[in-house]
Amino acid sequence: MTNKYDIVGNFLKKCPPLWSTPLGYVLWRWLRSRRESDVRLLTTRRGLRFELHLSQQYEAMIWLEHEDTQDLLELEQLLKPGDVFVDVGANVGLWTIHAASATGRAGRVIAVEPNPVAYGRLLKNIRLNDFDQLVRLVAASVGRDRGRSPFYCNVRHNCSSSIPTAGSPAITVDTLPLDSIVGDVHVAGIKIDVEGAELDVLHSAKEILHRDRPWIITEFNRSFTSARALEDWPLYQYLNHLHYEAVKFGFGNRENTLRTLVRDGPHYFNVLFIHRQPAPAGAVV
Repeated sequence: MTNKYDIVGNFLKKCPPLWSTPLGYVLWRWLRSRRESDVRLLTTRRGLRFELHLSQQYEAMIWLEHEDTQDLLELEQLLKPGDVFVDVGANVGLWTIHAASATGRAGRVIAVEPNPVAYGRLLKNIRLNDFDQLVRLVAASVGRDRGRSPFYCNVRHNCSSSIPTAGSPAITVDTLPLDSIVGDVHVAGIKIDVEGAELDVLHSAKEILHRDRPWIITEFNRSFTSARALEDWPLYQYLNHLHYEAVKFGFGNRENTLRTLVRDGPHYFNVLFIHRQPAPAGAVV
C-alpha cells in the first residue's frame, strides 16, 4: 500500500503519539495490519531519509514520526559539529542518522549493530542520506570480552539482544569491548539500546568512561528490571558510583521527576546520564 491510499496511516501521522488515548486502539489495529511488502520512504521535516519496513512495529512508529521524537530533538542539542557519538544498538539508524546530521563532516558517528537484518537496513539508510563518510559501521555485539557469542534476534520485531529471549532464534556474532571499538578517539556521547545488556556495555567501556566522561543515553525498560525506585536500578547504581547524574528527557530534566517516572511512569523511556564531578584520584571504574 502506498502512502497516498493509506487513509488511516496518514491520519495517525498527523496526530501526536496515541498509545495513552482512546485512539490507541486505532493505532494498534493499524500496526497489526501492516504487511511484509509495506516498505515506505520517509523524508523528515529536516530532510533526513529512511527506508522503513512497516511490518516491523518500531519502523512503523518511525514512519509515523512518533518514535523518540522529543529525545532526538534533545540529542541534536547535545551534539555539536565535530563531536564523536557512539550508537550501541543502532538498529535501522534512527539515532545514527540524526546524530550524523548534527556532528557534520568534521565529526563521526560509530554505529554498532549485530543483527544482520537491522544492519542491512542501517547501511541502506546511511547511503540514502549520503552519510557514508560520516558514519563508521561495526557489525558486532558489545561485551566485556572479545570473541564470538550467541545473539537472539526477534523475527517479528527488529529488537535483539545478547540475553536469551523467548521466541527469538539465536545466531552467533562477533563480540567486542566498546573500548576496543572506539580506540583513542575522544567520545562526546554514547547511546545504548541493547535490550537489558546495558551494564555489559558499560563494563566494556571503562577506558572511555574514565578518559572522556561522555554523557550517556540509555533506556529504562520494565521488561529488563524490577526496580521501582531509582536507587534500585543497577545501571543507575553503577553510573552514580562514577559520579553521573540521571535526568529525563522532556520531563523537566530533574532527578526528582525521574524518580516519579521510575515508580509510576511508562513501561520504558530514555534516561540521560551526565558526569557532574571529577572522579577521585585512584577511583576504580
